[in-house]
Amino acid sequence: PWPLPAGWRGEENWPAPLRAVLSGLRPTLWNTYEREYFRAAGASPESVRITLDTKMLFKFPGALQPARAGYAVVELKTAPAQPVFSFPWRESRHSKYVIGVSRTHPSW
Repeated sequence: PWPLPAGWRGEENWPAPLRAVLSGLRPTLWNTYEREYFRAAGASPESVRITLDTKMLFKFPGALQPARAGYAVVELKTAPAQPVFSFPWRESRHSKYVIGVSRTHPSW
């Protein structure tokens, strides 16, 4: 088991049963990426905004080298009731965890 780092997100205030469960867990995947945020100048916080995730790396504990995603993720974010206008890309879902596991454990 991996102990939780002291002061990690205030775990001293967590209920004892939760601390006990979490202390028995260990990481299965580490991922890192760079994120850039874009919004039109002067736009309100509720307006359309875009995030761009690049340099995605995945590593499982004990691995010597990280695996690279090899692509970028562009996310279009809008308020729930705001209509989304047309883009030349297809809409899809993306899970960094699923991609990371598939890149670091190809036999799974």
